Amino acid sequence: ESKGVSLWGKAQDSQRWKIFRLGTSSHNVLMIDGQPQRVEADARIVVARTGRTVVDTSAIYQGQLAKALRGVVLQPDRTVCVQDEFTTLGKATTVRWAMVTHADVKVDGPGRATLSQAGKKLGFRVLEPADAGLKIYQTDPPPSELDARNPGTRMIGFEVQVTAGKTQRLVVQLVPQSVKVAAAVISPLAEW
Repeated sequence: ESKGVSLWGKAQDSQRWKIFRLGTSSHNVLMIDGQPQRVEADARIVVARTGRTVVDTSAIYQGQLAKALRGVVLQPDRTVCVQDEFTTLGKATTVRWAMVTHADVKVDGPGRATLSQAGKKLGFRVLEPADAGLKIYQTDPPPSELDARNPGTRMIGFEVQVTAGKTQRLVVQLVPQSVKVAAAVISPLAEW
């Protein structure tokens, strides 16, 4: 606010969404064609069971996707799966999945990385699409008077190109180092 930014504006085109830490680009949400989510929309929980939740995110991607769901499950072996299912509209679409971390990231191959922090490790596995090309994205916005630096952070993620009118599933599994063999049973979110 001291820089003249209206941080409390809630409209779609408010300045607050241009601040890296506040906008879509810095959060673990899908980013569609580089566009922010719809701020006037909400995401409803449609399944809430022990260890698993599904959220209908379709409204926050109105005009970007025809339908979108996100499920998160905590498995008995302490692994976590984040599963997104979405359908594109009538045009080819670029969808980015990413998350910010303080951990050091070592890409181990297509769809595989190891996150290390304070002597602990976490496996990052893209189960669908298995050949996802992982990227490390910058978390420091371009120099400006409005944005602050984000020292010690980085963002790991990937992008998929999806053709018009196609339904796509993305599944990311996070595996603690204590889990030697992680089970992964993928089922449609409609069956959760």
